[in-house]
Amino acid sequence: MKKLSGVFSLVELLVVIAIIALLAALLLPALKKAKGMALSSQCQSNQRQCGVALIGYAGDFNDWVIGGQLSETYAAYASLSALMMGLGYAPVNNCGANLNNNSTMFGQVWQCPVQRTPTGCRVSGTTMPYYSYDCKTINSYGVRSLYYSSYYPGELLPANTTDANYQFVKLPSLYQPSRVPYMVDSCGRACDAAGNLLGLYQWRCWYMGAGDFGNGWGSDGALHLRHSKRGNVWMPDGHVSSWGAADTYEFRCPGAGTINSSTGYRFGYSY
Repeated sequence: MKKLSGVFSLVELLVVIAIIALLAALLLPALKKAKGMALSSQCQSNQRQCGVALIGYAGDFNDWVIGGQLSETYAAYASLSALMMGLGYAPVNNCGANLNNNSTMFGQVWQCPVQRTPTGCRVSGTTMPYYSYDCKTINSYGVRSLYYSSYYPGELLPANTTDANYQFVKLPSLYQPSRVPYMVDSCGRACDAAGNLLGLYQWRCWYMGAGDFGNGWGSDGALHLRHSKRGNVWMPDGHVSSWGAADTYEFRCPGAGTINSSTGYRFGYSY
């Protein structure tokens, strides 16, 4: 039987489909990797902008920089997201008058674009999504915890306060600012109202001794290795690095040490 011009046979059509499927299978991992790299770059850009806000805050307030667990009793901008909005580095986005711990939309400059808040999880008494909002303002990059925590040797703290209230530190006195992060990709465990684990969400605090979230759940406030087993970290000298699991153990926070009341310094030890 004579083959009609311009018409594929069934075998030829199947061969073409198989070739297309093979090419797609080869290209998809590369496309996924490229998308991951793009999101990681966006995350690093976000961290740089947030770093500008932290440095700007310190410039306006006698070199003091906020910590991750700062209480609203001690500062109007007690979280990274509130600072970004309150100082005009990011739009308020109709999240309410109280910028701390309010509801907002995912995708803000103070958030990593990879780590969306799981649906149904409970954050600070609110189940997400809350009306049209799908996350809280405290779901942000983790800023180094300065509350009931330890400090590196030589860091200048507020004088004449109780031990629990050392929630600021002088930006110029930060320990090795080109090597020790101050803001990182951190996360906590996201649970529903019954306490069932749903996944992970971004958390505003970073506990330096917590290590990292690798393949396991680990502990809240750890560095989260969500960018191809690496996490982005902002250094107080202004640059952003990519850390792996080994990096989290090289510059862990020292022990509590002692406080010199005349200078406000806390002296610790390395381990």
